[in-house]
Amino acid sequence: MSSQSIVMLKKPSELNIESVHRLGHVAIRVDDVERAKSFYLSLGMKLVWDDLDWCYLETVDNKDGLALLG
Repeated sequence: MSSQSIVMLKKPSELNIESVHRLGHVAIRVDDVERAKSFYLSLGMKLVWDDLDWCYLETVDNKDGLALLG
C-alpha cells in the first residue's frame, strides 16, 4: 500500500491538517455543460478551453481552475 493510500485511510482528526488554503483545480460532472458554463461565467470566471462535452474556466485573480465535464 502506498503512503498516499495510508494517508487517505486515516480519519481527518488524525492527519494534523490545520486548513486548506487553495484547491487550485476542481473537476465536476454536470448534466448541462452550457448551462453550468453560463453560470460560472456570470460569476466572473474566464473561459480558457471549450469543447463539445467539457470546458475549463479560471478565476481572474489567482488562476484557480474549474473543469466542467459533461
